[in-house]
Amino acid sequence: ARLRSGQPPVRVTVMGPGSVNQLVKALAVARGQLAEEHSDLAAYPRFIHITADARDQEERSAIQFTVVACAPHDLDPEKAVEYKVGAGTNPKSTAGAVASATREGKLCRLEALGSAAVSQSVKAVAISRTNLTEDQVDLCFVPRFRTLTLDDDRRSAIELLLVPLRA
Repeated sequence: ARLRSGQPPVRVTVMGPGSVNQLVKALAVARGQLAEEHSDLAAYPRFIHITADARDQEERSAIQFTVVACAPHDLDPEKAVEYKVGAGTNPKSTAGAVASATREGKLCRLEALGSAAVSQSVKAVAISRTNLTEDQVDLCFVPRFRTLTLDDDRRSAIELLLVPLRA
């Protein structure tokens, strides 16, 4: 319950697809609770390198999320360019497509089914943020749950609406 408007951002560092997926799902749930207070949240992922412990000096890659409370956005996800991201999707390719569309003024959203796909989506957002630095554009994402029907089977997916912030 720390994330409230006017409060400092919350930083969470995770390693591995399962942890990324659990955090993104928790953020999607938190958005529902914040909506009751007429508030929302946005997440800014970036890559960091960490050392697991004092005995093991090997650096490992992790993703750090900076999560901020914000006013509810009025962006229409249905008007966004949709990219379906799978477990085997190359996040660099997705990031390139997202950066290109963002430069053209288009709104983007990433749809992911499964923990590995959610992780690849978050990696793509982190890479896109780096790709857009010279354009003075930053990206954050707003997660939500989506229900998909695949072969008459209903599945829960995660959608990341990418919000461009121009300097």
